[in-house]
Amino acid sequence: MGNKNTMPTNVSAPLTQDSDEVQEIYCEECEKYEDRYAPADGFCVDCVEYKCVDCLRNHRRNHKNHTIVDKNNMPQDFYFIKYSAHSKELITFYCSECEKGACQVCKNNDHKNGRNVSHMPTLVKDIHFFSEIKYQFKYDSSLCLLNENTLLATDYGSCSLIIFKITKTTSQCYDTIKTLSIPWDITKVADNKVAVTFPNERLLGEKMIELITFSDSMSVVDSHYISVSQPYYGIAYSNKTLIVSNEENENVQILDMSGHIIKTIGKDHNGKPLFTAPIHLAVSPDNKTIYVSDWDRHTVTSITFDGKIKAIYKDDKLAQPSQLTVDDSGTVYVCGSASHNVHQLSSDLTKVKILLNESHGMNRPVSVAYCKGNNRLYVGMWNSNIKVFNLK
Repeated sequence: MGNKNTMPTNVSAPLTQDSDEVQEIYCEECEKYEDRYAPADGFCVDCVEYKCVDCLRNHRRNHKNHTIVDKNNMPQDFYFIKYSAHSKELITFYCSECEKGACQVCKNNDHKNGRNVSHMPTLVKDIHFFSEIKYQFKYDSSLCLLNENTLLATDYGSCSLIIFKITKTTSQCYDTIKTLSIPWDITKVADNKVAVTFPNERLLGEKMIELITFSDSMSVVDSHYISVSQPYYGIAYSNKTLIVSNEENENVQILDMSGHIIKTIGKDHNGKPLFTAPIHLAVSPDNKTIYVSDWDRHTVTSITFDGKIKAIYKDDKLAQPSQLTVDDSGTVYVCGSASHNVHQLSSDLTKVKILLNESHGMNRPVSVAYCKGNNRLYVGMWNSNIKVFNLK
């Protein structure tokens, strides 16, 4: 084991709800019923719908109990993006058969029967888009919530850890910590401490796990490297042990905090491999179950700490599962990077529903983190920004 310093670099950047693509949001009521575009002047939380001045006036008169958010505070909703095939059109519909978004022109031309086409606001009654953290990841990322005000992310392409400071304001800064190799996964070890995997030994000279301790102001006060014998990708923490996944050897291992192997889990009782490409891990709130996403098998597997299989989740609408997270009730959320969705599962891996899909702006989601304090889900996209959702 050796000690090396990790140097932070302060960089200013926005964490905002603004959209670079579309400056104006339009009244959905006018668009649906009058076939015209009028600038939105507010947002009805109960209807999940943008409305112009006239429509808001009528809406307040007819629905006095509904909550209205004014123009300055209304969300910048995810589906108001321009469609590349029809540059003047906005994506405001979603086809459940094609599992793709559609503009008005596409709806009229390609989805004429309309049976499987829904207006997007009707699909999001149980989940509201909160904001978008605008940071351009270079390729892939993993997320870790240190507390409800601090989100950390690995940025594979830039060999960096990113610290996002989350507050109620719409614009914040982030700090960049340059790393000596490509960081893969990150997990919380303590209130001020994380562990990061570095499976690529070509840059470090050896395979490493780094333990980083932060001050209250999120400056690095200690950086400690653990030399390990195998290239570990996914990582989770439980009861003073590190649970790690080894994609090359197709197994999951439990390590002590010095990196020594306590247990290897890779085969079932018949000697058959349990995994093909285990790349991310999560642990249940009671610290009795390990959840493993398998990129090649398109599965999520739950196992006990002694290696017994509890359940396997496989669904034709889950492709290349990536990072997964578990909330305090035991609900599992897993990113389907190639299926462009996030699946919500019960603790025994029974499918609850596809919580997020392309209609929610999912485009190769690869990372996810859950915040208990505000019941919020952070979802990172491949080579793109982080979307933030309030769960009901």
